[in-house]
Amino acid sequence: LAYQLLTALEMTSILGSRYSRSFLSDLLRNDEKSCELETKIHDICENEGSISPKAEALCQLLNSIDLVSAPETRMIIFVETKRTARWLASFLQEQLASKGSWNPTAFTGQASNSVDGMSWDTEQRPILALFRSGHVKLLIATSVLQEGLDVAACNHIVLFDRTWSLKAFLQSRGRARAQDSEYTIIC
Repeated sequence: LAYQLLTALEMTSILGSRYSRSFLSDLLRNDEKSCELETKIHDICENEGSISPKAEALCQLLNSIDLVSAPETRMIIFVETKRTARWLASFLQEQLASKGSWNPTAFTGQASNSVDGMSWDTEQRPILALFRSGHVKLLIATSVLQEGLDVAACNHIVLFDRTWSLKAFLQSRGRARAQDSEYTIIC
């Protein structure tokens, strides 16, 4: 349970209390002893509809981009962990449902046990092809996309997490190769 509570705290800082409360409610729903704990969690996360300031800033940025007048737009949001990439992709799918052409998609590295990573043949390569074609215009990626892989020229790069080295900063900046590209850091 301690790991799940830490996960919920991480989720709160990334997406906001609404999502961490939902995560914990689902976790505790099947445990008869958890009613008191769930009440305490509800009290901590009073503002159920809130999202984090970082997630709000990201949504404002995405909503400010007119994909109709700029259909060639491609964006990569760099995050630190695979879990954050998945959460943020899911969150943005919900938030951008009315702007369906973004198609936010998580892109993470491979894992030897394939439990927490993506396979090259069945996941990574097809996602990159969709990104190149414009069917997917928004990738939420870990550092795996900072160097080495052939990625379509992007005109928007966003660093979403604070824990970046100078090397990571320079490598991710190199992905903004399209003319008039923008680079945004959200702290």
